Amino acid sequence: MSEADLHLVLVHLGSRPSPLLKSNIARLKVLFPGIQLVVISDSKSRGYRRNQMNIKVFPYSSTAQRPSPDPKSGRSMRFRQGFWQLTFERLLAVTSYHSNNPTARVLHIETDVLLFPNFPFEILRLFQTPTWCNYNQDRDVASLLYLPNFHSSEWLRGELLKQLEANVNVSDMEALSNISRTHPTKVAYFPSLTEKLRPVMLNVRNLGVDGLSCKLPTIKSNLEGIFDSAAIGMWLCGLDPENHYGRLIRHDRGIIDSGDSLIDPSKLAYRMDRDGNLFVQFQETITYIYSLHIHSKRKELFSSHWKHELEKDVDLSKDVKTLTKTTTSLALRVFLLQLHDGNLVRYLLSFPKIYPYVKRVRDRVRNFLTL
Repeated sequence: MSEADLHLVLVHLGSRPSPLLKSNIARLKVLFPGIQLVVISDSKSRGYRRNQMNIKVFPYSSTAQRPSPDPKSGRSMRFRQGFWQLTFERLLAVTSYHSNNPTARVLHIETDVLLFPNFPFEILRLFQTPTWCNYNQDRDVASLLYLPNFHSSEWLRGELLKQLEANVNVSDMEALSNISRTHPTKVAYFPSLTEKLRPVMLNVRNLGVDGLSCKLPTIKSNLEGIFDSAAIGMWLCGLDPENHYGRLIRHDRGIIDSGDSLIDPSKLAYRMDRDGNLFVQFQETITYIYSLHIHSKRKELFSSHWKHELEKDVDLSKDVKTLTKTTTSLALRVFLLQLHDGNLVRYLLSFPKIYPYVKRVRDRVRNFLTL
């Protein structure tokens, strides 16, 4: 089946460096040479050149009249140079690209999403509505976002703007979840579980499991595979070191035991085949994982040695104990990111061993000023 009308889209907005963009593009070009690759970029983006690697670059500038976020909110522009605003904005950027390429089918992937060689592009034709991933009862994830036609893209854009108008601090994940809840027949999900895996991988601690059967649909096909929204990638390949002071944490049970994640990725053993495809086996059934969300942003997993690097993670997953690793390269990467954002002092003062003393001094100063 020809995929000439399918455009595989990545987005980079803002001035913050994107360490995975160039690596992921190079990897995708090798794995899927027949599919058009597109990078949506604003004028501040970096990390690639326009004529590099035979990709299509779509220049983007926001046309939405976006209200200013609450400066006291954790989603203000001060957090990672507008992280929450830009993650929402990239969804509008994808619909803008579709407006300029109305005959295309668009599959957007986040720059930290790993597509495997057996990714079933042919299944996309079964989806006739906007399709994305689900994380839990309150949040959906655009780690994959498929727009089958221009009309569905325009509809989604309108719904996103309504969400923004209703709540200036809404995140992309909350907005998508609200849209899917309000319009259940106009949205589809990439399956995060198959019917055979539900009994073993549903997270019993998630309070929304019973009411979320609609969040785990499976398209009627011969496909025996799932798409990772975030939980499997976090379990196998670690949490983002930037959120944990330069530490790479694998097999963290926080999202499982708290009930945050709808699925429990710790229940099954992971394996890889000779081509580098990832799968789990339950009873006599093999289930492939077609995409993996690399929350830890590890560049080596997108390099030419990605198979070897992922095999290390798969091998480590045989031990379900939490594994924490700190390296000079990770600490330096996080340091440079904070320096780039202008948050280095605040970041250093927030270290767990330092923060109690900072808080004590701050409280004393406040008490003194109120006297």
